[in-house]
Amino acid sequence: MAGDPVNEICRVARERECGLIVMGTGGKGILVEIMVGSVSHGVLKHAECPVLTVK
Repeated sequence: MAGDPVNEICRVARERECGLIVMGTGGKGILVEIMVGSVSHGVLKHAECPVLTVK
């Protein structure tokens, strides 16, 4: 698969009718996430189902 990770994760979850996405976070801290962004943050914003993040 090729493409933007956030879009691909959300697309696959939608196609498979997932009830929950579970993913790890980088654990770099909130300041880095605010400045740079992250895949898990993008998925949290765009997923149609609940997302559980684990540090």
